[in-house]
Amino acid sequence: MIFTHKIYVDGQVYCGTSTVAMNTHTCDPWSNNSFHVNRVEREQPIFEKADSKNGIEIIGRTNLRSHMDRIFACIENDLMDGKEIRIERVK
Repeated sequence: MIFTHKIYVDGQVYCGTSTVAMNTHTCDPWSNNSFHVNRVEREQPIFEKADSKNGIEIIGRTNLRSHMDRIFACIENDLMDGKEIRIERVK
């Protein structure tokens, strides 16, 4: 049987991801004045208040796992606290 879930992190509902463009800076170790800027696109999870109706319903275990991996990556990179993670079965 396939279930539908919603994810809540620190009292906020998970609403999907968005692509964020970031500039990364690197220096050439063999040169004194060499400075490079690269534009990198990364996906960042979006959260809203828990009573928001914009929270996505995740269908199936595989999809739930992939969304949880994105959230865990966000927590590991110190973009959010992640003190409480709650998975709620909707249907």
